[in-house]
Amino acid sequence: MSLYFYPENEYFGFYVFVFNSLNRINELISDIETVLSTGVSKQIPGEEVSFFDVTTNEIALTVLLPGYTEPLYINTVTFLNVLVEYREWLLLLYSCQIPGIIPPSKLDTWSCVPNEYVKPEYWELLKQQTEGRE
Repeated sequence: MSLYFYPENEYFGFYVFVFNSLNRINELISDIETVLSTGVSKQIPGEEVSFFDVTTNEIALTVLLPGYTEPLYINTVTFLNVLVEYREWLLLLYSCQIPGIIPPSKLDTWSCVPNEYVKPEYWELLKQQTEGRE
């Protein structure tokens, strides 16, 4: 399944901050799966000014800020599938499995190639430049 959200969509632009960690994604997936298995609707907190109203049929993304007048409704199973795929992408990102992308947690040990392939002279030059800024 491939999905694309237009970057100018204000709701998805806002919710990108909610989806900033694997733990948060896993919690959200678990909560949605619970709603689907039990049939009991649930309101799941997003950030301080947002929440997800989850039913077995749809999820309402609600933002309580000026300019966000109506909730955005998405089919529950579709949204769950998107979250699962996003989680898989994050796992690939964090394990350096996406060519050309280095996660922030690996920047000190990776460049475009593993640091073992970078000449030591480069690291000495980088060290000198860093010390010069301090």
